[in-house]
Amino acid sequence: MAINPIPISRRRMLGLGAGAAAFVALAACGQAAPTAAPAKPAEPAKPAEAAKPVEAAKPVEAAKPAPAASSPSRAKGANLRILLWQSYKYEGIATYAKEFEDLTGAKLTFDPVADAELPSKQIVTLSGKTGEYDLTTVDEPYMPAYSSFLSELDPYVQGDKFPKEDWVPVMWDAGVFNGKTYAVAFDPNVQIFIYRKDVFEQKGIKVPTKFSEAYEAAKKIQGDQMAGWVMMAIRNAQTGINAWTFLTTWGNEIFDDKFQPAFDNDKGYQALEFYKKAIDTVMPKGVLGMDYAAMNAEYRQGKAGFMQQWASIAPGIKTSKDSVVADKTGYAAALGEEKRHSMRGVWSWGLPADGKQRDAAWEFVKWFTTPESMMKYVKSGAGNSPRLAVLDSPEFQKSFDHAPALAETFKIAKKRPIFKEYNEILDALNIMGSKVCTGEASPKDAIKEASGKLSEVMKRGGYLK
Repeated sequence: MAINPIPISRRRMLGLGAGAAAFVALAACGQAAPTAAPAKPAEPAKPAEAAKPVEAAKPVEAAKPAPAASSPSRAKGANLRILLWQSYKYEGIATYAKEFEDLTGAKLTFDPVADAELPSKQIVTLSGKTGEYDLTTVDEPYMPAYSSFLSELDPYVQGDKFPKEDWVPVMWDAGVFNGKTYAVAFDPNVQIFIYRKDVFEQKGIKVPTKFSEAYEAAKKIQGDQMAGWVMMAIRNAQTGINAWTFLTTWGNEIFDDKFQPAFDNDKGYQALEFYKKAIDTVMPKGVLGMDYAAMNAEYRQGKAGFMQQWASIAPGIKTSKDSVVADKTGYAAALGEEKRHSMRGVWSWGLPADGKQRDAAWEFVKWFTTPESMMKYVKSGAGNSPRLAVLDSPEFQKSFDHAPALAETFKIAKKRPIFKEYNEILDALNIMGSKVCTGEASPKDAIKEASGKLSEVMKRGGYLK
């Protein structure tokens, strides 16, 4: 197994903040941007439909799912070049990837690229049809832009009887665009509620299901030694996602079924007023300057009573050297208000259409997503698995305290507004959220500004007339 000699980054968040400028450049580069006809928006066709919870984490039947037809000989002698995110995910994969080489006789050459540079690298290699890579990881917001440069995988799925029925449906869907499969989901993420169970017990606090209940709990915890709650407020993708979560759980959608911004209303104002109130009254000092790593450290170091955060950080609460809450942490499904859900975040494997070793690359995807390999991926600390055979297994349930919360939140996972202009959309939400948190703008003014920007984006994209 060969590794491109690029320094490994420190552990970072699942790629929610990746490459806005690079993505916009792709969307703007004419024939190079793989988009649908101007009048036809990228999936989801009706954003409002995405609000319906997806029942997913059903118990596995007694019989194990049939494995995909194995053809290791298709990979023999291949040298697969793999483009992926330089992160703890790559670090985890690298711990056991040699098993594929031993099984097939293939060689794996990884090219791990930092999150800010990964979209740019993908733009160059995919749109330029360089044939440089046989596999690439795909973060779900980029599926509309990348799909026409990826191989359609339905013939492989059908030909090998690939067990897609064992995937959590809403997670499998992340690799599907305009009804065709272009990537196979391997690492889904949702936000779950992470809290100090010892503190909750001491203060007689019931685990909340609503944000308003969480706020009341935070007031009881807040003090000189510990903040009640910690979440991001700095101008960052995570702040935009927080704003999205408050707006949609308060009963709004970002866009209606005609692609008009749909959150400039009283519910929207109330949602962001709540965000501002929480930041001002129950958060740590200096929260306005905390990045993602600092926020997570605040909880691990015992300085905050709870947070709603991506489930992929849960293993680190136990294993990080600075954690003082390893055995004091409880987990529950994501909070809501009028509605209860978490944004979905999914990484998938895609095969570049110009790849010269697609059959061998497909063999890697099959091997990588077997329940056995997926369990190794999860145990390496790299992320989660979308397979029910893993999620419902006794081994997973016993190994991870957050397993029930993860499975429950998968049932209410919700798609983000994924269009080719996704990064422009998220940037508008980032700015809106940070302006509210810092007091630069009132919730009402910030919402009106963001709504106007998103109207312009939708008109430019051909969604609005």
